[in-house]
Amino acid sequence: RFEDRLNWELSVTEASLEHQVPFMLVQTLVENAVRHGIGQRRTGGTISIEAALTGNAGEEDSSLCLRVSNPGELDEKSGAEQDSGAGLENARERLQLLFGDEATLELTQEPGTVTATARIPQPSALEDQLAGSDFGPETVRRTDETGLVKAGGSRRT
Repeated sequence: RFEDRLNWELSVTEASLEHQVPFMLVQTLVENAVRHGIGQRRTGGTISIEAALTGNAGEEDSSLCLRVSNPGELDEKSGAEQDSGAGLENARERLQLLFGDEATLELTQEPGTVTATARIPQPSALEDQLAGSDFGPETVRRTDETGLVKAGGSRRT
């Protein structure tokens, strides 16, 4: 429905494709960027999605830094762009339930740009379990116990 008003950029490191992301987290962040960024601007704009690991892959302190940026301004009253909105609040709660205080989701303002940054720690036990399965790096894997989805491609048939 946004036609030429919506552009997007994707910058994902190869190593980040192996990291697990809570189900629907990326969609929630992108929908928020479209609704509060692109949807509010007559001229539209560009949504930027970035994913990279901090630290070295395989290290215990390695975590995924996922950023979704959009044109816009944070709400001056609350200091956040719909910071108490249900989508972002649910995403924060889910990260806390899955990873405790090791995971974060923050909104920041740079000149003319709002960025949602999620930091997701390495769930080493679950990744070890998936590494032994028949799902390769270009597959999607959902687990009922944790609600995590392996990033990349589609399930092999």
